[in-house]
Amino acid sequence: MAYTEPTPADLKERFPEFADSADETIQPFIAAAAIWLDTIQWTETDYFYGIMYLAAHYLSLYQKALAASGGSGGGGGSVGSDTVSTYLSDIKFEDFQVQFRSGSSSAQKSSSSSDAAGSSASSVLGLTLYGLLFAQLRDRNIPKFAVLGAPGGFFLP
Repeated sequence: MAYTEPTPADLKERFPEFADSADETIQPFIAAAAIWLDTIQWTETDYFYGIMYLAAHYLSLYQKALAASGGSGGGGGSVGSDTVSTYLSDIKFEDFQVQFRSGSSSAQKSSSSSDAAGSSASSVLGLTLYGLLFAQLRDRNIPKFAVLGAPGGFFLP
């Protein structure tokens, strides 16, 4: 098997819950997921599935944001006399973090950095099952280890 990126059809076959999503909606999420994986550290099979899990994670967060905003894609819907909105509150590049928040404008003003999304990439991945599965594949392909020097300065390769 060669290193290949999944297609929207592959994602829909693996995750039938996205079968109603248009290919044009899914493809950008596949492209966004692909930038986080490389063919040097990832095995061929895990590369393919890693992209699918991460794309499904992004797509799931997108769908949740749309649903919370009333399905319009931006802004929000009304609940009583208060407006409920979902917004992207934080994006970071190093250690990748994306954070969505929802609530009334008064909740937005009082939100703090200790909310449910947390501040690490792993906690963002924990927002969906797809993100958790991606994290398992990532940890299998990119193990966390350190090479420590022995007394006297000897280092292992």
